[in-house]
Amino acid sequence: MTILKITSDIERHHTNTNNDNAFKEASFNIDLVTGAFDDEIIDSFELIKTPYNPSKGDKIYFLPGVSVPRVKFKNVCVEYGIKTIRDVDQANVIFASKKSLIDMSTYEWRYQCKTKSFKDLIAEYESNIDGHDLEKIKSALEFYDNEFIAIDYNLNDWIKKLNSNNDSFNYSNKLHIIKEECVDIFNSLKNKQIFDESCVINVLNGEDATEINEDMYNHLAEMFKSSDTDNHVLAMEIMANSKYVESLIYIEIF
Repeated sequence: MTILKITSDIERHHTNTNNDNAFKEASFNIDLVTGAFDDEIIDSFELIKTPYNPSKGDKIYFLPGVSVPRVKFKNVCVEYGIKTIRDVDQANVIFASKKSLIDMSTYEWRYQCKTKSFKDLIAEYESNIDGHDLEKIKSALEFYDNEFIAIDYNLNDWIKKLNSNNDSFNYSNKLHIIKEECVDIFNSLKNKQIFDESCVINVLNGEDATEINEDMYNHLAEMFKSSDTDNHVLAMEIMANSKYVESLIYIEIF
């Protein structure tokens, strides 16, 4: 998802000049970013929520925003013969959370303008645009196939003044942009299965972990009632090292 983003200082040139001169005096900034309007980028992939069953040789990659305790997962790696890696391209199992893409992106408020409408406008006024800026705009648009470009308020407002029947929007939308340092990772996720972080919770404490049933719950409750804080700490450690899925109903009561 590539979005062409164009901003301009055109608005400050129009007060005492005609439309042609306003374009002539204005400058344009052009960026090609990885992103999308509204929540399209956040919803660009679905997270698998079936339990993860480790297989020997699995290479695990954790996306930003994943809260799986790494110390506990090291024990899983040793037990099942798997490992975590830093290169997402080499991973066969990827874990993410609902926060992952939020942590990998930022956002700006921009107006959407149909690419065709913008091209038509540039073609009409190209003789009035600085040659260097015109070349940059044409070069950016040459192979651009997205239906929309992202423009700022100044440019959107000026386009509306030039053409009352244009396809620009009267309101801005949130443009999510993948952070530069995360673009390669994001592009590597295409067509890959991505597990929700909750899928690993069932293996974090191993097969020998304690299941908190009604009897264990009552025992832990008594420990929390104790005036000895060491009992409190021990009770919390038992909960932290229990079989989370089987024990969840009792853990939530605490």
